[in-house]
Amino acid sequence: MRILHITGYYNKHVSYQENLLPRGERKHKNKVYIISTNSNPPYDKTGRYDRNVEWDGLPIIRLKTLFRVKTWPIVYVPLRLILRINPDVIFLHDVNPYTIQILLMRKIGLLKNVKLFFDCHSEVGKDNKNFAIRKYNWLMKIIFKFCDRDIVKYYGVAPECCQFIQDVYQVPVHKIKLLPLPSIKNLLASSEVDNVRAKYGISSDKVILLHSGKLPGNKLTNVVLEALTSLSESDYQLVITGSMDDTFRLKYSDILEQSNVRILGWLDPNDLRDVISASDILVQPGSLSNTFIDALCCGTVIILNDTSQGKYLTKNGNGELLKDNLSTDELVRMITKVSSNLEYYNQNAHEIAEHFDYMTLARITLNDYIS
Repeated sequence: MRILHITGYYNKHVSYQENLLPRGERKHKNKVYIISTNSNPPYDKTGRYDRNVEWDGLPIIRLKTLFRVKTWPIVYVPLRLILRINPDVIFLHDVNPYTIQILLMRKIGLLKNVKLFFDCHSEVGKDNKNFAIRKYNWLMKIIFKFCDRDIVKYYGVAPECCQFIQDVYQVPVHKIKLLPLPSIKNLLASSEVDNVRAKYGISSDKVILLHSGKLPGNKLTNVVLEALTSLSESDYQLVITGSMDDTFRLKYSDILEQSNVRILGWLDPNDLRDVISASDILVQPGSLSNTFIDALCCGTVIILNDTSQGKYLTKNGNGELLKDNLSTDELVRMITKVSSNLEYYNQNAHEIAEHFDYMTLARITLNDYIS
């Protein structure tokens, strides 16, 4: 099968869906291609990418960005390029303007016999508040209705995203499917955990709490730090990965400089997964993050906010939800509960790691492609 993924940004150094799904589909013995822009995403300051490169056996065809609308890179995808690739399937990642272009090409018969799939990363109640975005999503609703017969499946990467597709784009429920963000299964043996902890200066005799991301953002890092002060310094260590705003760091310097806090900064995805695997509990009371999925594939217990995504990710007894994610007392209570029963939660967490591995999720998309 020949599969074409089209995405606005492509950075080989991150573990996003547009990276891992094509990689998994290729490992399942398919011909897979990626069309992207030569623009770098906002978090990447390394400059523009080469026009055409190949990574891990995947051809990455980078088109010149014509201009940007805020953070969206606008490109034109030439019909002759698509016809040269001759895909059986085109997977459109999110609602960039190229999504409209490809849908209309298919509608007027320029892409005959090509199956179209689409994924949505927008969350209900969060990503349709801005006036301009609402108008754009209204346009997408019209386009999706006009082209509905040409789209086989609308994927939501979280339950909130499936609800967004239903509520905002008014897509029939039977065409919507949850396709979780993937990660890479990374279950470490005890000796490997010891090596990772030694490498990064992580305690070997404390319960390791991990908090990660671009901080504080919407991650409620302040609640995590305040909860730490109510926990025994001799029993718990907080490991922080990612970046941290200087003003926030200064405000909470007293806590951040405690002996049971270890700040590691940004890590390569493989190194980050090792640190997650060597941690006992991922503590993320705030907004949705791909780190949730990393933790699942690392067999690490999670404490999340009580959202649709949180319910879905902890339904197998591999973590707990916070009824009040703004409450320090609630977070302390939940950390204490989980750490007192780590063996139970760890066993459940290890059992589901494969469910979110990119090879498993790639098999799901392949089954949809041939159905």
